[in-house]
Amino acid sequence: MPLSAELQALTLPSGTEFPGTPQELLELIAQYMAITGLNPFSGINFGDTEPAADERDRPWFKTDSSGNPIGWYSWNGIAWTPSPVEIESGTTSQRPVSPNVGRLYWDTDISVQIIWDGTRWTTADGSPGDTKEVYATDLSTALEKNPGWEHDTDSIGRVIAGASDGTGSYAYDSDVGADSVLLTDSDLPDVQVPLPNGWYPYSGQHQNGSQPAGVYPIVTNQSNTAETQSMNSGTQSGVDVRQLTKYLWRLVKM
Repeated sequence: MPLSAELQALTLPSGTEFPGTPQELLELIAQYMAITGLNPFSGINFGDTEPAADERDRPWFKTDSSGNPIGWYSWNGIAWTPSPVEIESGTTSQRPVSPNVGRLYWDTDISVQIIWDGTRWTTADGSPGDTKEVYATDLSTALEKNPGWEHDTDSIGRVIAGASDGTGSYAYDSDVGADSVLLTDSDLPDVQVPLPNGWYPYSGQHQNGSQPAGVYPIVTNQSNTAETQSMNSGTQSGVDVRQLTKYLWRLVKM
C-alpha cells in the first residue's frame, strides 16, 4: 500500500500571540501540525508473536524474543511464509556507484550475483583462496565473467593434489614431478633376444686376433644351434609421463 507521509500546518486560532521564548514557540508549532497521507496505510505486524487471524492482511516483520530482526513474512492462506526478496539488477555499466559494503547486485550481462566488498565488486560465492576451472574463449572473458577472481598462474600445467601439514614431497605448496623423463640404459632391463640359427655373439677375442665385437654367422666346425644376445637400447628424447589432461582457465578468489 502506498504511504506518503508529510507534515501539514493547521490554522492558528485568531488572536494567537507570538510566544516569548523559543521553547514556547516549539510547543505552539507542535500543537498545530498534522501528519497527512496516512489513510491508505493499514499498518504492519511487528514482533516475535504470530499475528492474530484478523491481522493476516498485513505484512509481519518478525523478530526474535529479544527484538532482533528475522525478516518479512506474509500470510499465504495457510501459513506465514518468508516474503521473497528481489535484489537490484541491471547491466555491468549500471552497477551502483559508491554502494555500501555488502550491497548485492545481479549483473545481467554476466548472469552472476555480485557483492560490494568495500573496494570492488566480487562474486557473492567463493571464499578467498578458492580455485575453480572456467570454460571461456580467452582469459579476459574468464576474468570478466568472474569479478573478484584472478588467474592462478602459479599452478599452470600442474595437477592439484591434497597436501600434508608436514614437510617433504607432499608438503603444502610443494612442486613434484616433470612433464617428461629421459630414460638411460640403467633404467631399462636387459632383454634376451633370440638369435637366428647360424649366428652367434662374439666378444671380440678370436684365435686369429682381435675382431670387432658383434654378431657373426657361425663358421665351419661350430655347432649350428640357436643362441641369445643380451642387449638394451634407450632413447635420447624424454618419455612423456603426463596423464590425459584438458587445460582450462584456473582462477583463484582474491
